[in-house]
Amino acid sequence: LQLHDVNGGVKNLYDQAALGLHGQVSGPMTDFLRYVAQSPVGGWLHNGLGATTATGNAELELGLNIPLQHGEQTTVNGALTLPGNDVRLVAGAPLLADARARVAFTEKGVTVSGGHARALGGDVAFDGGTQADGALRFTAQGSVNAEGLRKVAEEPVLARLAAHVDGQAAYKLSIGIAKGQTEFALTSPLTGLGLALPAPLNKPADATWPLTVSTTASLEEGHPRDTLRVALSQ
Repeated sequence: LQLHDVNGGVKNLYDQAALGLHGQVSGPMTDFLRYVAQSPVGGWLHNGLGATTATGNAELELGLNIPLQHGEQTTVNGALTLPGNDVRLVAGAPLLADARARVAFTEKGVTVSGGHARALGGDVAFDGGTQADGALRFTAQGSVNAEGLRKVAEEPVLARLAAHVDGQAAYKLSIGIAKGQTEFALTSPLTGLGLALPAPLNKPADATWPLTVSTTASLEEGHPRDTLRVALSQ
């Protein structure tokens, strides 16, 4: 990571003196994520980005206010600009290709705004951030097409299913990350997506079949457990 345009000074030298610093940081996203994991920022986010991976470079604007006699009360204000990176929030989540967004953060949390990317073969808009309970929650709205599904269908059952899909459909997705566990909920009317399957799953592309897929995370005898729920209406 490279620092540039750094400036600062001591405010109120004789009354609650604090060192203020402001500067720009540029470098690879992998280095930014490593810094988050190894610094207090990771704790502020409850390690919610611990499994996130990204490619490309990014630019960070960072401000610090450090009380000289109470360093533990340091505050931070930063904004990370993604100019077109490939980002995967958690393992198994769809890749956000050419992601563009503004990621603002303080010592209290993070906010993602104005996010746009390519995922599942279509365009997607996304935003989110830290919630009152400390969890990270992100929402996305976009479209998925058959070719995009085939590219991400790694499980054999999903791969066979994707081979019988054509067209495209809109969807909404929410992802929650708390204490190292991930939950998601996906909804789609499936309008525009055709299924060439035996009855009763032979769906015409223009038909609307509301689909909901969600997971919930829990602890069972001290071990994490994911519960998957799928609902499809005709």
